[in-house]
Amino acid sequence: IRSYMTGGGSGFSVPYFGRKSKGVSCELLSVVTTLTNVDASALAKVKVGDVLSVRINATGDGLSAYDGKELVGDIVIPEKDDFIRCIKLQTIYVADVLSINKGVCKVKVRAL
Repeated sequence: IRSYMTGGGSGFSVPYFGRKSKGVSCELLSVVTTLTNVDASALAKVKVGDVLSVRINATGDGLSAYDGKELVGDIVIPEKDDFIRCIKLQTIYVADVLSINKGVCKVKVRAL
């Protein structure tokens, strides 16, 4: 397992076995990060412990977190391309809401 840390307190682990996308195990790929471009009205309906769905964004080059059909925010991480490839390989990802503090939403993105 290789561990990485990024700015803003986010970090992720990349195990190298299982169903692979360029050597990355899709089922075990995960990251803890904060959502960006948060929709305040959507976030107001979310609580710690909720599970958001993770989807490829409308432009196809990033990831977004949804509460049902409502966009909560974007997921900006260094290995987004690995997540996008894995989603295209039919891996489903969710974002567990770890904390919400003054409009900052920390999530753990993981395979379902």
